[in-house]
Amino acid sequence: MKTNEEYGISQRRMVTNESKAETLTGKDLTTISPWVALSLRLQEAFGLRREESMKFRVSWALKGQSPDSISVISLKPSWTKGGRPRSIPVLTPEQRQLLAEVRQLAGSGSLIPPDRSYREHLREFERQTSGIGIGHTHGLRHAYAQRRYEELTGRKPPVLGGRSRRTMRREERRKDDEIRRKISEELGHSRISVTSIYLGN
Repeated sequence: MKTNEEYGISQRRMVTNESKAETLTGKDLTTISPWVALSLRLQEAFGLRREESMKFRVSWALKGQSPDSISVISLKPSWTKGGRPRSIPVLTPEQRQLLAEVRQLAGSGSLIPPDRSYREHLREFERQTSGIGIGHTHGLRHAYAQRRYEELTGRKPPVLGGRSRRTMRREERRKDDEIRRKISEELGHSRISVTSIYLGN
């Protein structure tokens, strides 16, 4: 059996120490559907995957409470990759305002318009995001992970020029691991090693 190298396929590198983060700064969300715009904003504010942001039901996520009184949002297993429920902290007034806007538009429904199936809305979502210059929305998750790392450590992640794990002492690496584990859980990953893709090493 031939190797990838013999076929001319380069070795896949998951951790490149090159940031793949994207933000919505400078994107004119007024030119797209409010259903799509709010999904994008949820991805950026809470690190949600695209499907999670579309299936998001604010009434379930808030457990019937007001955006002003909660400390976490809950994601239902049927919305998530691998069917794993998870909670994500609500830390800022901007996040609370966004949740209120989602509730105002969708009520007790999801961010898939009532007259569309998931697949129909996914096609429309991709068309509209492409129209405003957003190719893959996964970069919004990268930005969330990097922002959380900076909030929790007080420094930039290695992928943005912050301190490399190789230069940390054992105790510093242990603390860094704890923070990466927390971010990994917020993103819905079960392995801490996955955070290196978002944060670098």
